[in-house]
Amino acid sequence: MAIKLIDAEKRKYRVSFWYRKRHYAKVITGNRKLAQEVESKLRMELAEGTYFPARQRPNLSFKEAAEKFLTEYAKHKPSSKHYRYNTVSAIKFLGSKPIHDITPEDIRQYRANQVSLGMHPVTVNHRQKNIRRIFNWLEQLGLYDGKNPASGKWVPLENERPYWRRSYLNLEQYQKLLEVSDPRLRTIIITASHTAMRLGELKRIQKKDVDLDRCTIFIPKSKNGEPGSVPMTDTLFAVLAPIVRLLPLPESSVLDFSNYDKLWDAARMKVGLLHEVWTEGMTRWQKVKSNKNFHFHDLRHTAASHAIMGSKDPYAVQSFLRLKTQSLMQRYAHLSQAHVRQAALSLDTQLPVTSPAIHKPLANPILIAGTIS
Repeated sequence: MAIKLIDAEKRKYRVSFWYRKRHYAKVITGNRKLAQEVESKLRMELAEGTYFPARQRPNLSFKEAAEKFLTEYAKHKPSSKHYRYNTVSAIKFLGSKPIHDITPEDIRQYRANQVSLGMHPVTVNHRQKNIRRIFNWLEQLGLYDGKNPASGKWVPLENERPYWRRSYLNLEQYQKLLEVSDPRLRTIIITASHTAMRLGELKRIQKKDVDLDRCTIFIPKSKNGEPGSVPMTDTLFAVLAPIVRLLPLPESSVLDFSNYDKLWDAARMKVGLLHEVWTEGMTRWQKVKSNKNFHFHDLRHTAASHAIMGSKDPYAVQSFLRLKTQSLMQRYAHLSQAHVRQAALSLDTQLPVTSPAIHKPLANPILIAGTIS
């Protein structure tokens, strides 16, 4: 072991050793223990054949690296389809360019290209994040060394807040939607609005997933691939219990989605929640901007909004929605103006003004205002 302190003030150590008649050296900033750990790691990488110094590291083209990412990483993820869409788009633009030659300017040009193709700004952000993930993954494998050109530090992402959906149903709209819906669709809407489950999760509910004794619905596979569960409200229990008890097999589907698309469009049309304003020649982003329709996913926003206004417990609602962070709550929980006003009026109780002098009218408000200004 050859570890030498070469700069005491800056705590620099030089690690050097011979391995199979070749000399290896590296400068480490820290302490002697760290230098020993680095040497041990280098020796292990050399023994396993995974050590690639910069001059020996293969400079893959982006296409080669992206295809490796898809086959070895993305295909094992629940969102593999989205990884593929975003990666194929990046391959078309960056193509055969070596990964070590890709710069932040290339990423900026890629963003501009996607915008010119009519991509929504949020979609452009997702595609940049996908490139960032590819480079991070390559770095973990030892195939890339350097700053990540797709990092938000070098190429800032566009603020997504203005594009967040803010649609949710008030009580009157919700009741009206239930009244005009087919019985099969009505059951789906009640389940969605009382569990905040996503459409795909609702389609996968089977008899074995519904525990009537514990009033819980088990979700074997959620959006992020992790299992979860949601409690059943009294309203939902009254709707689902008779259906579940009549199902013959544990694998029987609880909700009937046959002819769902037509039933959903018909119900939205009757309530005035379907406004098709797409015109010929519109880009995809223009269609998204003009589409003011109420989406099925907005039932999740409806559940979140009424849950937060009713419970006033954001952490409980976060758990109910199965969200990992409080910041995601802002995407789902929307407050009505009446509820915001009630929150403001609570200050009358929390911050009362008791001094009589405060309530005395000004003798000459205009004169006093002029004096102050």
